[in-house]
Amino acid sequence: MPLKFIRAFNTGSIAAGDSYEKEFSTYERWKLKHVILLERGGGSLYNVQFYLKIGEDVITRDYAPAHIFHPDSRYIVEINKDVEPGTPIYFKLTNSESAAINVDVVFVVEE
Repeated sequence: MPLKFIRAFNTGSIAAGDSYEKEFSTYERWKLKHVILLERGGGSLYNVQFYLKIGEDVITRDYAPAHIFHPDSRYIVEINKDVEPGTPIYFKLTNSESAAINVDVVFVVEE
């Protein structure tokens, strides 16, 4: 399927030991293909935990290692989920690295 659009959020700096969380709602129907996590400074996401909930569906029970959502990962996570308008999407990143991170959380939506 062709790309419809990309929706991205930036966490800003997340200090070692801290978390960032965000909740938003869709305003149109989404076919969510991927969620991609990119560390802006090129730092590691190996000791960062990612939690994702779409509506009532917890996608990452209890959490997932954030690095598997990086496009260079050996394991490419495909969400392939239809998301109805008004559905709340909640995500949380917990930084267990020894330095601050700055992450772009990218939602790839197909036609």
